[in-house]
Amino acid sequence: MNHKARKIVAFLTFLIGIMTLVAIFDRETESITAATSASSVKAASKKAHVMVCQGDTLSRPEWIDLCAGGFVKKIAQNLLEGKDVNVIQIGAHVGFEENDPLAKGLARLLDVVTTLHNNDNDNKNDDNNGNGIGKDNGKGADNDNGHESHSTDLLNSDTNKDKSSKFSAQIRKNFHWTFVEPSPPNFKRLEENLRSHSTMCDMKGINAGIVPDSMKEADATEMIFYSVKDTVDPVTGYDSLTGLTLPHLITQLSTFDKDTLRKKEDMFSTRPKYRDKGLKFYDYIVETPVVTKSLSSVIKESLQLNDKKDSGTDMKAHLVLIDTEGFDCKIIKGISPSSKFLPEFLIFENMNCKKEEISEAEVHLIKMGYQIFHHVENTVAIKSGEQ
Repeated sequence: MNHKARKIVAFLTFLIGIMTLVAIFDRETESITAATSASSVKAASKKAHVMVCQGDTLSRPEWIDLCAGGFVKKIAQNLLEGKDVNVIQIGAHVGFEENDPLAKGLARLLDVVTTLHNNDNDNKNDDNNGNGIGKDNGKGADNDNGHESHSTDLLNSDTNKDKSSKFSAQIRKNFHWTFVEPSPPNFKRLEENLRSHSTMCDMKGINAGIVPDSMKEADATEMIFYSVKDTVDPVTGYDSLTGLTLPHLITQLSTFDKDTLRKKEDMFSTRPKYRDKGLKFYDYIVETPVVTKSLSSVIKESLQLNDKKDSGTDMKAHLVLIDTEGFDCKIIKGISPSSKFLPEFLIFENMNCKKEEISEAEVHLIKMGYQIFHHVENTVAIKSGEQ
C-alpha cells in the first residue's frame, strides 16, 4: 500500500471513530433526556394526584377510593406520556349533570393535567432562554448580539408554546369518554351535551341498553325498556302537559327492571301536590323496545371506536361506570373471568339491587382479582396490583 493510500485509510478510520463517538454521545444524551422526561412525568403525576384528590368537590367516597387506588396518578401519567385513556359510562342519562361528582372529577383531572403540562413547558422555556425572556443576561442593552439573541429567544419561545398547545390538545384527544344510554329522549339530550362539551376530550355516544354477558343472544336483539315519557324534561323534571315540575327522581327512571319501577310507584300518591292533581305514576312510564348489547361487546365497541389502528387490541378500559337502575348486579355477575375487557377500575350502582345480589356480585368481582369497597349507593372495584 503506497503512502497516499495509507493516508486515506487513516483519515477514514479517524472519521469513523468521530462518527462513533457522536453516535455514543447522542445515545447518552437521549438516555439522559428520556430519564429526565420520565422523572418529570412521574413528578407531575404525583402533583396531579394531590391537586385532584384534595379538592373539596371530590369528597364522595367513590373518588376517595379511586384516589387511594392510584387512579388519578395512573391516568395523569398515561396522558402526559401521550398514551390513550378510556372511560366508559353506562347508563349515562344526559351526561354532565350537576349531581354527578364522578363526571366533575374527570373534568377536573383533565384540566389539572393540561395545566401541569403547560406550566412545565413554560418553565423549560425560561430555562432555555437564559432565565427568562427580556433578561439582560450580562450582554448589555446596546449589544447587537444581545438583541439578536433576544429575537431568537422570542422565536424559540413561540415555537415551544405552539408545540405545547398542540400537545395539550392531544392530551384531551387521547382521553376517550364513551357514554352509553338506552332511553331515546335521554340520548337525544346527551348528544346535545356532547356537542356543547366537545372541546373537553374525545367523546362519543352509544344508544343501547346493556345486559349481562351471560345472556344468550344479548347483542343486536331488543328488550322492553321502561322510561319516562318525553313530555318530561330529563334534566329539570318539568312536565309540558301539566305545567308542573315533577319530583327530580322521576328523571332518573330508566330501567329494564320492573321491580325498580315498583319501588318508585308511590312517588305521586304520597305527595299532595301531585295526588290532588290526579297524577298517576304509570301514566308517565312508557315501554320502548331498545337494542341491547352485552357489557363486553359495548366495551369492545368503545375501544375500537377510539383505537387509531381500528383493531381494539392495543386499547384497554381504564374506568367503567355502571348505573342501570336495578340491572347493575346482574351485569356484574354475568362478567366472564376470562373476558379480555376487564376494566382496571369499576364502579357500579348497588342501591337498586337486592341484598343477596349485591353480595353475589361483589364476591364474583373478588374472585376475578378485584379489591372491593362497598358504599351505600355504589360499589367500587379496583383490579389487584393497580394501587
